[in-house]
Amino acid sequence: MRWIIELGILAPLLTGIPLGVAIDIAIGARANVLMKWISTGAFLWTAILTIACMLGVELIKKPEIALNPVFLFTYATRHPSLLRESSSI
Repeated sequence: MRWIIELGILAPLLTGIPLGVAIDIAIGARANVLMKWISTGAFLWTAILTIACMLGVELIKKPEIALNPVFLFTYATRHPSLLRESSSI
């Protein structure tokens, strides 16, 4: 059962969902358990990669803010327009 959880969470990142499902079904996983863990893995990796991309864009646009996570968190929560402004070149 443990390998179903591990493969379900890692499959969206490593092999892709269709191949991950095929591998898990071939190993003998039950479809309802597999669907739960594949969905969890897809949601988890989507959230992680989205946050990483957002921080990467902010690092390019405003490196002095993006390199200081404490300043970014405290200032951005008080001034949400900070992250929406585009820098003029």
